[in-house]
Amino acid sequence: MIGRKHEIGQLKHLLQSAKSELLTVIGRRRVGKTFLIREVYQSEITFEFTGTQNGSKNNQLRKFADKLAEFQNINLPLQAPKDWGEAFHQLKIYLTGLPRSKTKRVIFLMNCLG
Repeated sequence: MIGRKHEIGQLKHLLQSAKSELLTVIGRRRVGKTFLIREVYQSEITFEFTGTQNGSKNNQLRKFADKLAEFQNINLPLQAPKDWGEAFHQLKIYLTGLPRSKTKRVIFLMNCLG
């Protein structure tokens, strides 16, 4: 990726850290933020969710449950969580049920703002 050497280095450094990390990527629309994250972390992304611009809370929670079912290879829809606390609890259960990994896992959450 042209012109992203510094950013790629920073992202890879976070994977090699001995502790958990939280990364927030902000910037103008259409500059390649999502593409950069997916390219660098493609094999480490364990869960990915994109919010819906101007979506209601219930719609967002329904989509979250659908995406969680997709990552778990469940063909039946999961019950939508009642709030974000329950949604993240469901995500925690999914993550703790995964086989141990020698590399970090990446949870990629995207927000769609207008």
